[in-house]
Amino acid sequence: MIFAKDELKPVLRSSNLIRKGPFDEVYKGVVDNAQVAIRKLYNGNAIMDDQFANEIIIWSQVNHKNIVRLIGCCLEMDTLILVYEFVPRGSLHDILYSNNKVSLSLDVRLTIAAESAQGLAYLHSQAFNQILHGRVKPASILLD
Repeated sequence: MIFAKDELKPVLRSSNLIRKGPFDEVYKGVVDNAQVAIRKLYNGNAIMDDQFANEIIIWSQVNHKNIVRLIGCCLEMDTLILVYEFVPRGSLHDILYSNNKVSLSLDVRLTIAAESAQGLAYLHSQAFNQILHGRVKPASILLD
């Protein structure tokens, strides 16, 4: 799905910011009556535009229950935005290292490990273009 920047603008407010990194910002909001996570990449140069286009092509073809689904993007010239399904419980990093640490039972830990491995196996061997994630860490494992 292609979004206009104006459709996403109400979500792109500082009050909706959930993460700010060196290359992007992630916002939580509602678009078309669905909770979404909007990843706004910092527009750098033509190389960044090529990487953005490549990411859209690759992730739009990924379909696995343990991989966050790409819903759409904004293709306006000055904006690099990806719209993903929102995962409500946050990341494994949030659970393990926040001030409100949650104790995870062995069963839950094994489930997280197994489902993460299933998602990675899909990316590495069964996805349209074999995808090597390259940044597997607690912050990139989202929990629903």
